Amino acid sequence: MRVSAMLLFAAFLLVSCASLSEDQCRDGNWRGIGVSDGAAGRSTDYISRHREACGKIGVVPDVNAWLAGRTEGLRSYCTPANAYKVGRSGNTLSSVCTGPQLAALTQANITGRQYHNLTSQISDLRSQADDLRIQIRRISELADEDKLRERSRLRRELARIESRMQDLEFERIRYSELAQ
Repeated sequence: MRVSAMLLFAAFLLVSCASLSEDQCRDGNWRGIGVSDGAAGRSTDYISRHREACGKIGVVPDVNAWLAGRTEGLRSYCTPANAYKVGRSGNTLSSVCTGPQLAALTQANITGRQYHNLTSQISDLRSQADDLRIQIRRISELADEDKLRERSRLRRELARIESRMQDLEFERIRYSELAQ
């Protein structure tokens, strides 16, 4: 029973690693696959993954159709709005974009990544603030002098964190407006 479960898991891994399903390979819409790959910012060597996936069932990709579709897809990937969106999700823009707009794309991606980083910092600070609030509530239940000093220290720390969060939120607004 254990061996069959391991074989099933291994088969799942093999299928999940394939760039395309058998149906997609057999369908042969290589232009459409290229459009999707271009829109995802995939490089030209990505076709080798399709060649490997489809070769297992005897299908050979139409490289010219795929390249034409990829070029079309890159038009939607290589835009300032998308570069910002990619950055805002914490990723660097793929190096598939070229031309005179590259500087604008790079800046949009940097702006998006900065927004992402600020959001991460704010999230971390919120977590710290929540932890401090819990500690303050626990100490509030006790009334001796040491506990009162500790509660006061925790409240000062909480105020510092809340102030830093507010500063980061204002800065984040600035980065969200740059992409508009």
